[in-house]
Amino acid sequence: ISFWPMQPPELAPVIYSAADVNVIPLIKDVYKTALPSKTATCLACQKPIIFAIGMDSKCGQKCMKEAGCSVVESDHPDE
Repeated sequence: ISFWPMQPPELAPVIYSAADVNVIPLIKDVYKTALPSKTATCLACQKPIIFAIGMDSKCGQKCMKEAGCSVVESDHPDE
């Protein structure tokens, strides 16, 4: 696992493309109706994504319906 310091937004596609898998974590119950901002960039890079978000959020519900998506509660790191 590599953790990077903040990078300029224009480097996001390069960074996300270099990953074997991208993790999109959100605090449970913070966002219930919106997609995390980096979702589109991660999808465009065509790399696997693990969403650690509220299972009852719209994003969580949508992702769970898609084949090959992994969604876990953000407050259950063992998942």
